[in-house]
Order: sequence, then C-alpha cells, then structure tokens
Amino acid sequence: MVMGFLFVVLMLALGGAAQAQGLTERRWQPPGDGPALLAERPKRALESRSPLIDLGELWFRDPGILGGEARRMGLACNACHPEGAANRRFFIEGVSDHPGRFDPTNAIFNPLADDGAFAPVDIPSLRGVAGKSRFGTVAPTTSLRDFVRHVIVVEFMGTEPTPFLLDALLAYVRALPPAEDKTTERIGLAGAIDDLLRWGRAAATLLAQDGGADAASALAALRTALGQVHARFADPSLEAERAWIEQGGVRLGLLGRQAETGKGEDAAAALQAWLVELAARRPALLAVESRTLFDPVRLAETR
Repeated sequence: MVMGFLFVVLMLALGGAAQAQGLTERRWQPPGDGPALLAERPKRALESRSPLIDLGELWFRDPGILGGEARRMGLACNACHPEGAANRRFFIEGVSDHPGRFDPTNAIFNPLADDGAFAPVDIPSLRGVAGKSRFGTVAPTTSLRDFVRHVIVVEFMGTEPTPFLLDALLAYVRALPPAEDKTTERIGLAGAIDDLLRWGRAAATLLAQDGGADAASALAALRTALGQVHARFADPSLEAERAWIEQGGVRLGLLGRQAETGKGEDAAAALQAWLVELAARRPALLAVESRTLFDPVRLAETR
C-alpha cells in the first residue's frame, strides 16, 4: 500500500506537464480518431442513487480493481462501458480488430487466460443487464455476480474483489437505465467536481461505518479520479490549481493509510473537511476551465 501511495503521489506531481496525449483515454482510441472520446460521454441516466451505488460507480471507473496491464494503462470498466453503454470507439492494438470490439481471452491483459485465438467480439452494453438471465459470451453464466467477478479476475487479472466491492458494482450496474440511449453530453469540469464530491461523501460514509480495506480502496479510487482531473490542468498558467489538486492527492493517500490501520472515523472527518474545501474552491476552478483540457476547443487543438 505504501508503494501504491507513493506511486500515485508521484503521478500527481508529474501530471502538470501532461498534454492531451497523456490522458489515459488516448490509449484506447482508434488511430487518427478525433477528440470526441475525450470530450463527450453517453448521457447519464441512473435510475436511483445511494451511497452503495455511488461507490459502485466510483469503482467502475477505477483501474485499481483490475490487474497488471489494464491498471498500468489506466483502463477501467468504464472504458469499455462508459456510463454503462457500449464504447463503439474503443480500440487497442492486439485485442481489437475494429473499433468497438475486444478479445476477452487475450495475452495482453491475462496471459493465463489466452486461448491462442484472436477472436474479438462486440463490446456489449450493460444498460438493462439487470433484466437478463445470461451474462457473458466466452464463459456465459446465469449469475451477474459471477460474471462481474470473472471480468475482474480472469479477463483482467485483478485481485479477488471483496464481497462489499462486488455488492457496490452490482448495485451500480443494476441501477443503469434499461434502454440504450445515443444521446451524449459534454465531459466538463463542473460534472467532474460534482462526481468527486458525491463519491467523496459515499467514501466518508463507508469510513465512518468501518474503515479497513474497502474504505482504503474507495479512497484510492477517489484519488485516481482526482488525478484524472489533474491531468486536464496541463496549461503552464494553471500551476497554482495543479498544486492544490496535488496536495489533495497527498491528503487522500494519507487518509487511505489511516483507514487501513483502523482509524476510519478520524479519516472520515478529515475527508469531510477536504470535501468542504473542494466545494468552496469549485467556483475558482470553474473560472479557469477554458484553459484546461475540459474545454472542447482547447482539447481539439491538442494531439
């Protein structure tokens, strides 16, 4: 855990020099693709909200629950299934033959699961999955829980998820709307900050209840989400804003260590204090959005 904490702090410290090509989403774009994948996402339409669903949404976006190469690339469940929809622009050389397709038994993400055949399949939408009776194509199952675990552990070599983490992921997936919707919305800084606040409140609730490994994992996921915001503050004129975000990353890392040592209530109070600071700084951060890579025009100018 200490090494993971130091790694994230280092990545946050280096993130100020990032350009658009440093955004992790670039790694699963088709060659020559434009900035749409980085600027837009399917419109959100969760049917319900709760702290458990919010935690599931946070972990759904966290590369940390996956293993090896996926984690190194910054690849999370949301990469293939943004907002639960199918990513028709997803493409990684060696696992995709066309955009929107993926070989779930490949040597890149899990050499042990490689079947020796290059056989990409269409990435499915997860919207409405709660109403289905069978899940998966390579290893179909009648259990959504088993399917989610299989994707994490077998397809992407992730560590065995805890029962609570699986509960949260299932709660999020089951809360997705039943129908596919091609409507998109802009990925903006206001939404990213609101996500951090919502996920932070859910993590604070978990910390206050227990602490331990799940709470530490939620804080690590929250820190990663903050790092993704940091990566878009690439302009040299945003040094002060980057420094504040980096400081937040360090604080979240320290709180994760507190959670692991059983000091969940103390960490929850400190997290709540940081969330208050984030909410107070929101207007100042939004005031400089046009200089960040959240701005579609600036994003389109970078390669």
